Amino acid sequence: MTPSGPVLHYDRTCRLCVRVASAVRRLDGRGRLHLVASVPGEATEKGPEPGGEGTGEIVGRLLAHTMVVVTPDGRILERGEAVRAVVVALPSISWLGVLWRVPGGPRAIDAIYRVVARNRHRLGCSGEACALRQERSH
Repeated sequence: MTPSGPVLHYDRTCRLCVRVASAVRRLDGRGRLHLVASVPGEATEKGPEPGGEGTGEIVGRLLAHTMVVVTPDGRILERGEAVRAVVVALPSISWLGVLWRVPGGPRAIDAIYRVVARNRHRLGCSGEACALRQERSH
């Protein structure tokens, strides 16, 4: 079954990612997003995959560096664009979508995303998986 809304893939081995996913679940009272806990480097688990064949492998590779959203039409979004897809899908915070329409907004959001991702071990991402990815990003 293909979901009607975006599919958010997050790293289930990253505490920060799990906390963000929990917050998204709380904000998503209408079930507009489908969340999939995945492991970076592995094909995504069984579940709705609107992107078709091969999407799970692509998502698995990207998860080592970014959260990933697969749209109902199969587009794969990462970093700031993935955040945008989540934000606009959640009525309680969809007003934040205006940030992507401000000149320079998307670029600034991507820069903030990169800083948070690079420092995720300081923001609650702990354990072997986060440490390994931290070493690789240098």
